[in-house]
Amino acid sequence: MRPGDIDHRGRQPTDVDKRELFHLAQPTARRTKSPSRVERVRPHLRQLIESWTRTPAFIIGHAQDLLAANALADALYRDFAQHDNVLRMLFLDPAAKTFYRSPERARDRAVADLQQTAASAPEDPRILELVGELSLRSGEFRSLWAREYTRVPPYEVKQIHHSVVGDLELRHEALYIRSVPGQQLIILQAEPGSASADGLALLGSPSAPEVPHQQNPGRGA
Repeated sequence: MRPGDIDHRGRQPTDVDKRELFHLAQPTARRTKSPSRVERVRPHLRQLIESWTRTPAFIIGHAQDLLAANALADALYRDFAQHDNVLRMLFLDPAAKTFYRSPERARDRAVADLQQTAASAPEDPRILELVGELSLRSGEFRSLWAREYTRVPPYEVKQIHHSVVGDLELRHEALYIRSVPGQQLIILQAEPGSASADGLALLGSPSAPEVPHQQNPGRGA
């Protein structure tokens, strides 16, 4: 990993940005379609997260699409039918209601994060596609997206319930990847020596019970 690849900085929207967000919230608006950018994970970053065997980690794109994940992150989110986008998992997958002890807080933060990104790229085709889909399929998303922009809350300890290892408390941290603007490295850490650390160790062990994947309904379901 090269020095300077990752930082913690993020831009807050201006009043002009907020007006753009209002227009973006209208999924039926006619816009000139631009080609979507292809997001790729740099090999050294993929190698980095794959080397972490005790810490779940994954990389998301500018619209919170999941681009890469290590084996422990895959095992942690195995209860979900879809592993393609953070917001789709939160709003469209029933597993979110039992996986997160406070799913409302997780959704609130994810929407605020997407609003911040959309403020700097209001005509981004991937964001338009995602907002349009979620607006049609989730009343809760529509309500959150239509509200006045709120500052992205800081990351905190996430309380989750995994179907195999039970309750976990994990520190959630996001690092912006400077070498690829828009991408974030997400890290979930357990307190050393805690029950949550033991749970992650069990989840990552070869003897961990298998959890059958749910059928993935796909993006257009």
